Parts: sequence; structure tokens; C-alpha cells
Amino acid sequence: MKSAPDVLAIVGPVTQFGSGHLRRMELLQSRLSLDGIHMTLLIDDTGWSEVPHGVRVVLLDRRDTMFPPAALLRRDCTLIAVDNLGAGAEQADVRYAALPNISMSVTEIRRSLGQIILPSEITTRPNLCEQAQLIRIKRGVPRADLVLHPYRERLSRKSFLKRLIKADSVACYYGQTLFEALYLGKKIFLYNISPLHGLLADKFFQVWQGLLYPRLYFDGRGLERLAALVKQAIRDGLPDPKV
Repeated sequence: MKSAPDVLAIVGPVTQFGSGHLRRMELLQSRLSLDGIHMTLLIDDTGWSEVPHGVRVVLLDRRDTMFPPAALLRRDCTLIAVDNLGAGAEQADVRYAALPNISMSVTEIRRSLGQIILPSEITTRPNLCEQAQLIRIKRGVPRADLVLHPYRERLSRKSFLKRLIKADSVACYYGQTLFEALYLGKKIFLYNISPLHGLLADKFFQVWQGLLYPRLYFDGRGLERLAALVKQAIRDGLPDPKV
């Protein structure tokens, strides 16, 4: 087994940044391993002084934060910022939008739908997003077969996906679960947990309602697209920054 990684992914602690960032980098790690590419996850970069020799790509999937100084010193590495609207986006060679964000235009949101990273437990099933019912809830937490609550202990990811697949209705806030439920064609109650989440939900709801054929944009191949971008960077060096 190769000891030195080809790719280094930097994520933050789940208690501070949520579990979505870590989960999608774990999905990318598994996907790249199928092509013999070794990727290492770094959750805490405190005291971290250098990029391991042999690393060709450094991904930062830690919301709106900066790349560690050591990554900036290695100019033979491609720096990819995932869902970053902060300093990391300016430092990166490439920016990858894995979720629609508040700064995007309608056209950019439509494009980003094809970059959303979903697990194989979801994407190996039929894409039923055009059958999904998206209902915007401004106040309170609605009742549903499955309710995602940020302040309660969560199920394991495997158990959660099983419940999500079986549920007819889902109550969730703006984030990864919303898009998993959309792909599965669920009845979704989209509620608020913060002013920012409310703004994101409002903007996305308007765009989604205006899509005549959502499957043309939301095809579930975001993981393949990010993996292809990473492989291109390893093979050819710096890729086209317009991603």
C-alpha cells in the first residue's frame, strides 16, 4: 500500500463545522481509492507545519476558512476550495461549489446542482427529483416521518440513510439532507434553523420552483465530477480555474 498520499483534504471538527463537510470528503476518499489514488483527511491542522511529500492536490472543505500556511508554500500543489466564500476562495487555484450558496445567481445555482456530492446509497437509486414536493416552512419545526434536528443526537450515517430512503416525508433545514431527499423524490418540509439558513432556503426554493426539468441540472454526478477534477490536477497540474 502506498504510504504517502496523493491528495490531502482539510476539514474542520464536526462540532464546529457540522458533519456534511467530513462526510463528502470521505465519499471522495472512497471514490478516488477505486482509481488507486491515496487521499488523507486532516481534521485538525493545529501545529501542522508541512504538506507531506508527494501530495499533488490539497482540498479545503472547511467553510469560509483559509488554507494553512504550509499549503500555500507548496506551489507544486493544486489548491481546491470547496464551498468557500472566505479567504480560502481567493487563495485557491480552483473553487468548487458543492452546494448552492447565497451569493450565486440563478444560472450559477442551476449549474451547481450538478456538482452536489451524494452517496452511492442515494445515486444507485432512480433519480426521482421531479416527483419531489418541496414545501417552505417559515416558522417552527414541522412533523414528518423523518425530522432532521441540528441540536439532537443523530443516528449513524448508515442508519440515517436507511430511514431517509424509507420515509415518505422529511423535515430538514438547508443542507446536504435536503438534496438527498430531493433526489429520492420525497415530500420535504424545508424549515429554518438560523437567519442564514432561512435566506439560503428562500433563494433555493424560488430557483427550484422555476425549474421545468430539474433532472437536467440535478443528475447526482457531483462526486464523479469532483473526482475527475482531482484526477486531472494530479495528471496535468493546475486545471482550468473556471469550475
